[in-house]
Amino acid sequence: MLQFKFFTFSVFDETAAEEVNKFIRSNKVVNVKDEVIQTPDGVYCCFRIQYSEQGGQSFSYKQYESEQKKQQKKINPKEILGDKYPRFITYREIRKKIFSEKNIPAFEVFNDSELVRIAEVDDLTFDKLKTIADILPSRVENHGEQFCRLVSEMGTSDRVEGETSESEKQGELPFL
Repeated sequence: MLQFKFFTFSVFDETAAEEVNKFIRSNKVVNVKDEVIQTPDGVYCCFRIQYSEQGGQSFSYKQYESEQKKQQKKINPKEILGDKYPRFITYREIRKKIFSEKNIPAFEVFNDSELVRIAEVDDLTFDKLKTIADILPSRVENHGEQFCRLVSEMGTSDRVEGETSESEKQGELPFL
């Protein structure tokens, strides 16, 4: 969790400056805003430090977000989908076909979380795809029609539990 710490001290107070440096070295600092203020009583340094209590080296906000994502629980499509899990595997194969043709990363078509949401829908159509929550509209716009067409062509929108995909038959690991 991000927190804030404020320091204000005279520019001539070396002890306070060292206290700020010690604080920075002992915490993961995300952002520092500093300002010098001149008053009739003297010149002061003011610091607002945004940090995480985890300790260690300073890091950027993007690094902080990345660490937070790593700590989030990974989804388990098999647990979520139950008997619809084979549909998810098929949808990953369809995604692979699309991103291979377009030479783009897999997640730009649909990520695994989005594929889980799609696999939950029976009798998938482009209109239904557009209404599924938590799927980026740009992905639906860019790849949705092709994805639904391939689902329809493969006759996989209601794949039955126990069916084996080509990649599973060949012993390949599912593609992420």
